Amino acid sequence: MTINTKVSGTVLTISPEGRLDSTTSDEFLAFTREHFTTEYDVLAVDCAAVDYISSKGLRVLLTIFKGLGERKMMIINANECVREVLNTTGFAGAFDMR
Repeated sequence: MTINTKVSGTVLTISPEGRLDSTTSDEFLAFTREHFTTEYDVLAVDCAAVDYISSKGLRVLLTIFKGLGERKMMIINANECVREVLNTTGFAGAFDMR
């Protein structure tokens, strides 16, 4: 898995590429925890290049979301694969999706 970042003010955008599944989810969680420091108010997860998301990948997104406290999280550029998983599981409404 490749993970790219972009900073715009107090917004950190993290862009994973490839699969977000049991093989890569722990790496993604660790990367996010390392890079999303207190200097940022918003975490944007750009899912444009996510080919597949498993239940473990979804669980990691929820874990990150729950650990934000007062800070915000957005799912941006969710492709059909990601949208389908979020809609099917009923979690689409939990995230700010753009």
